[in-house]
Amino acid sequence: TLKLSYNPLDPRLKLCFAYCALFPKGWRFQSDELIHIFIALGYVKKYKNQSLMDAGEECLLSFVKRGLFNNLSLSSRERTLWMHDLIHDLAVSVAGCKLKMVESKEDELDDRVRHVSLSSKVDICLESLSKMRHLRSLLVMGPRRRSTCPPTSR
Repeated sequence: TLKLSYNPLDPRLKLCFAYCALFPKGWRFQSDELIHIFIALGYVKKYKNQSLMDAGEECLLSFVKRGLFNNLSLSSRERTLWMHDLIHDLAVSVAGCKLKMVESKEDELDDRVRHVSLSSKVDICLESLSKMRHLRSLLVMGPRRRSTCPPTSR
């Protein structure tokens, strides 16, 4: 099953992977942006003389090696990654109730939620977010970098 790629991950890598459930299916991840998020959340730990960015890059490379992410571009300046819909479903499954992607007004926010992503199309009252005692991060998602189908190989 798909969990065979997930189960042996280090606990910090599991947190990083689960966090990806906050992004919509088909999202094109910019590696540097994702690494900065992981660093800000305290999910990346550096070893010896390694920088946090290098440690974050190792995290993403681990995901690619395990088939949890696919490379869309290998530019030396900026790498773009993509997650298959089935892998995204796994991320949602392992994320549990601590992460929530809000795509419509009807989506309810549980007090236990720690991380929320909002579609830019959702009009939500910030007062309801302020009542969430455990909220640690909020992402507002726009339409950019979203694709409805898997990328084609060249």
